[in-house]
Amino acid sequence: MADTFLLLVCRCFGICKKHFKFGLPGQIYEYWAADGCLHGVVCRWDFEDRKEILPLSYCEKDGKFAWKFKSFAKPRPIFGIDELIYKPKANVLVVEGEKTALAARILFPKAAVISWPGGWKAYKFVDWTLLGERKVYLWPDADEPGVAAMRGIAEVL
Repeated sequence: MADTFLLLVCRCFGICKKHFKFGLPGQIYEYWAADGCLHGVVCRWDFEDRKEILPLSYCEKDGKFAWKFKSFAKPRPIFGIDELIYKPKANVLVVEGEKTALAARILFPKAAVISWPGGWKAYKFVDWTLLGERKVYLWPDADEPGVAAMRGIAEVL
C-alpha cells in the first residue's frame, strides 16, 4: 500500500523515480520554493541496519532536463518554507531532518517548524535570511554533530 501511494505521489509531480539500488523510498519530503514551485524532494529509505537519504533534483545536462538523484543547487531550500509563509508571525523552530520537523509540528502546532537538506554539515549552504527578524529556536539532535550544526546556524543568524 505504501509503495502504491508513493508511486501515485511521484507520478502526480512527474518525478517517479526508483533508485537503482534502493528501489522506491519509504518517505518523500517535498521542498517547495517561496513562489510555490516544487524545488525537489528528499527520499528516505529505512533499512534494518541503516538509513539512506538522497535528494532528487530537477537537473539539466546537455540541454535536457530530468529528475536525478543529485544535491539541490546552492543556496539550498528550507524544508517547511510553507510554514514560514502561512505562519508569518510565528516563532520558528529549527530542527535537524525532515522526519524530526514533521514530528515537531505535531508537538508545536503554533510554531513554524523547519529543517534543511543534506545533514548537519550542509546548514551553511542554506539561505537563512528568509527567517528575517523572527524569534528562532534551535533544537539540535542529541549528538555532537547536531549541536555543531545549531551553533553554526546561530552564528549565521
